[in-house]
Amino acid sequence: MDKKLITATATIFTALMLSACGGSDTEGTIVTLENGEQAGVIMTVPQTDETETDPLASVPETSETVETATSAEDGLVVNQTMSAANDFSFTYLGTVITPGEASAPVIEALGTTYDYYEQALDSGSDSQNTTAKVYSYSDLVIIALPSVSGDYIDTVYFKTGNCSTSEGIAFGAPSDTVIATYGENYTSEGDAIVYKSGSIKLSFFFTNGKVSDISYEYEPEL
Repeated sequence: MDKKLITATATIFTALMLSACGGSDTEGTIVTLENGEQAGVIMTVPQTDETETDPLASVPETSETVETATSAEDGLVVNQTMSAANDFSFTYLGTVITPGEASAPVIEALGTTYDYYEQALDSGSDSQNTTAKVYSYSDLVIIALPSVSGDYIDTVYFKTGNCSTSEGIAFGAPSDTVIATYGENYTSEGDAIVYKSGSIKLSFFFTNGKVSDISYEYEPEL
């Protein structure tokens, strides 16, 4: 970035901050750079409703990567991953897994290194039962259920500490770390604390105060 532009930007920003703190006394003042060049004149810009809105309100509700400038002086830009506001997903072996979504693409992407079996589930009806398809990998288990549009991921269980949530929680994490990461808005279910986001339930089970099991479940509103 051009050093003159950086200096001008910093000078104007400082002048505007002084103007904001000291009222309109500096309005009309000419901003001059160190080399004597004039960078502009301070003007008062009236606030609008848009400037008062919460900047987080514009964050999309789907997972995406956004570029965030870390320094105006050196122009560095870093990538910051933002978790979906209404969704819990995680990545295993480079594949994004989201309960409620189609299971076939995920199973195909993860390959054939799994043990497979089927399990009949009692649907509560005398006329039919649901058959769950269970894919057991070395580090996790994926349970898929049928629907009119094809099989979908219903539940995922972590088996080892080689898996972690998108927020970095894995086996062995203390309970206070989990709560610091996900917040106080959880429910207690036995030895587990449960977070709900959209149609996905994320459960952490504890042994001696540390995470011993993690599961994701698709639980749409009825």
